[in-house]
Amino acid sequence: MPARAAEAAGHLRIDAEGGLQVFLDGNLRGATSAATGGLLLENIPAGEHRLTVVKRGFAPDEQPLAVRPGFVTVAATFSLEPRADAGAPAPDPRPNPLAAIDQARADLRVAEGAHAAAGPPPPPGSYSATEYSEALRRHSLRLQAARAALAAARRLVTETEEAVSARFRTEYAAIRRLGREPGISFERRQTAWRAFAATWRIEAGERPATVVWRNQRPEIARGNLLIRVGPSWPAQLGAPAFFIDGRPVAAAAAAGGDARTWEIGALTATTHTLRIEHPAIEAGTAEFVIRDGMATSLNWTPKFSDRRRP
Repeated sequence: MPARAAEAAGHLRIDAEGGLQVFLDGNLRGATSAATGGLLLENIPAGEHRLTVVKRGFAPDEQPLAVRPGFVTVAATFSLEPRADAGAPAPDPRPNPLAAIDQARADLRVAEGAHAAAGPPPPPGSYSATEYSEALRRHSLRLQAARAALAAARRLVTETEEAVSARFRTEYAAIRRLGREPGISFERRQTAWRAFAATWRIEAGERPATVVWRNQRPEIARGNLLIRVGPSWPAQLGAPAFFIDGRPVAAAAAAGGDARTWEIGALTATTHTLRIEHPAIEAGTAEFVIRDGMATSLNWTPKFSDRRRP
């Protein structure tokens, strides 16, 4: 079966200017490069496909094509008409940019399964002397086809992850620039941020946060806060109440069992305001900055009320 699948595959070459995003059957397969004169897609299943090229400021061009087994199909004629709203990005035929990564990884798992199914050479005892050489030849062909398909799938995963990552960084930079531009209403900033978070499957609040590209997925950068108090805080008072940006949060005793150190985890990497309350003290506030993957230390000296000092 792997040998027949390999024989039923062809290649697709896109001859075009650089900077075009190329989609095959709705899945991102890469971008054209001026250095190579386009883009080469290898081991495409033979049959009918839908090719779409996208360029910012232009209407996308979509055309059907047929890939023949064992041949290189060339696509070189595209009609990219300028959009009336050229300042807006061209529509993306994918439901979500991360779907391209999911599809590439699924194809890789199929290729890995086909490579594993090729298996070791057949045992000599299962064939006669004349049949064994033919069995070895067929096994060698299956193994070569499986190895070629596996190598192509691995390249596609790498190229897809790089292309999607580049798009994410570009769009996130635009969101950050929008937040710094004067004259932009709060509602417009929030609408743009919510649309960005929904597109990239980010669980985000109303305020834009620092986002990192981690393990080929965008995530909100987070860190921990360590709150330390001096020896004047009696351990029998327990922990005070902590509020981050006006919201109550849970604090745990820091590692080591120090009753005068508390830790608040998974805070968004940005500037926050901490408020500390307890019946025995005067409420206090402080600003602090959380950085990705780091623990921020905050030394706090409680101010006891004269009436409530223990």
